[in-house]
Amino acid sequence: MLRVIQRVLQETCHLEPHDALVVGVSGGPDSLALMMLLHELDWKLVVAHLNHQLRPTADQEEEGVRRWAEQMGAAFVSRRVNLAAHAYPYPRSIEETARYYRYRFLFEQAEKVGAKAVLVAHTADDQVETVLMRLIRGAGTQGLVGMRTVSLPNEWSETIPLVRPLLSVWRSQLMDYLKRHKIEPFFDETNFDPAYTRNRIRHYLIPDLERYNPSIRKLIWQTAQILADEDEFMQAQEEIAWQETVRYRDEERVGFDLETFRRLPQALRRRLVRRAYQVLYPGIDPLEFAQVENVVNTLLAPQVARRRINRLVNCLRDYELGYLLMRFAFPPHQAYPQLPSKEELALPLSGSLRLNDGWILQVETVSEQPYQAMQQRKADRFEAWLDGQVCQEGLWIRPPREGDRFAPLSMGGRTNKISKIFIDRKIPIYVRARYPLIVNQQAVLWVPGYTISHFARLTPESQTAVHLRLEQTRDESEDSTFEE
Repeated sequence: MLRVIQRVLQETCHLEPHDALVVGVSGGPDSLALMMLLHELDWKLVVAHLNHQLRPTADQEEEGVRRWAEQMGAAFVSRRVNLAAHAYPYPRSIEETARYYRYRFLFEQAEKVGAKAVLVAHTADDQVETVLMRLIRGAGTQGLVGMRTVSLPNEWSETIPLVRPLLSVWRSQLMDYLKRHKIEPFFDETNFDPAYTRNRIRHYLIPDLERYNPSIRKLIWQTAQILADEDEFMQAQEEIAWQETVRYRDEERVGFDLETFRRLPQALRRRLVRRAYQVLYPGIDPLEFAQVENVVNTLLAPQVARRRINRLVNCLRDYELGYLLMRFAFPPHQAYPQLPSKEELALPLSGSLRLNDGWILQVETVSEQPYQAMQQRKADRFEAWLDGQVCQEGLWIRPPREGDRFAPLSMGGRTNKISKIFIDRKIPIYVRARYPLIVNQQAVLWVPGYTISHFARLTPESQTAVHLRLEQTRDESEDSTFEE
C-alpha cells in the first residue's frame, strides 16, 4: 500500500513529500488508514474534518480525529455544519448535500494553506459500489468509469487536484493495516442502514453476485479501469465538440448550436448533454440514459420544443440554439430587445427610453432633408426612419397583442400577422410576450430587428421624420422613464 500511494503522489501527481496535502479524515477506517499511511511515508499533512452534526457521535469523532492528528504532529482543521437545518443551494439528497459541503470545505482549506492536492480515501470497494450504483441508475460509459485516481480540473478547482490514492486498495487490506497497528477507528452506523442505495449494494447485491462469480469485485474494478483508459480518448473528442458546439453558458443554462449538434455522432451528443448537466449541477449523480435521450431528441426535434427532463432541469429547442436549463431558469434573451413591462408607453418626439438588458431606444425628430439623411446612413435592422406624417398624432411602444397585423416594407402594403412574422423571423417564443413594437393609433409602424411598415416609409417628398434607434449598452438598468 505504501508503494501504491507513493507512486500515485510522485509519479502521477508529481508531488514531493515537502508539498502540503489536505487529507479528508472522517475517523472511519478508510480515511484513518490513509492518514496513518501518509504519516508513515512522512508527507506534510493538513488533516481536515467536517462535522456534519448528523449523528450523536459526531462531536466525539471530531475530537478523536483531532487527537490522532496531534499525535502525528500534523496540522488539524475542522468545521461544523448543521446539514439538517442548512439551506441547500438547490434540491439534493442529504448524502449529496453532505458531499457538497465536505468537498467545498476541503478545497477551501487547500486554497487557504497553499496545499498542492486534496486527498480522500475511496477504496477499490468504493469503486465497485459506485460502478454498480451508476449502472443500476442508467449511467453511460462515463459513469461506468467510476471515480478517477486523479481529477484535474475538477468541479472544485482548476489548479488543485482531487487525489484518491487508495482506489486500487481493498478495504480488507486497510482493516488489516489498522489491526496490525492496534488502531480502533470510528464506525458510521448509517453505513449499515439499508435505506441508502449504496448500503444495499454493499451488503446485499455484491454478496449475491459473488455467488455467481467469487471474483466479481475484481472483474468490475478491472472493467472500470478499461473504460477509464478508453474514456481518455473520448474526452479529447468531447472537448473539441464542446468548444465547437456550446454557444452560451452561464450559471443557469448551457446553449448548443443546433446545426453543429446535429452533425455530431450520437456518442458525442450524449457526452455533451451529460457534461452540460454536470456544469449546471456539479457533484450530483449524472443523468440517466432515458433522460439523456430525452434531451438529445428534444434538441433534434424538427420544430421548437420544450420538455421537462427531471426535477432539476428542462430542455428547450429553439430555432438556432438548444438549451439545458435549471428548472426555474429562462433561456437568455439579451440578443433581443425586451420591454420592462407589458404596459403601453407614449413616446416623445425626442428622448431615450431604457428597456431591459441594457437596451436603449433613442428618439429624435429630423426636419431638414430627412430622406437624404436616411440615405447617408448605413442600414441597420435596429434603426428606423418613419415619415413624420404618420407620427403626428403620437407614437407608442408596446408588446404584441392578439390579432396584430403588420405591412412590411417589402410587401407593398400587404399585411401579415405579427405572430406569423415572429415565426418566419425565428424570434424565440420566450421573448415574444415583451417584444417591443412601435405603433400609432391605427397600425404597427416598426418591428425592431425586422423592418418598418410600408405606410410609414420615407419618400423624397417627406418633410419630417422620426428617427428611432435601438442600441444595447452595458448599462442594464430597467428604468423605463424617458430622458430628455
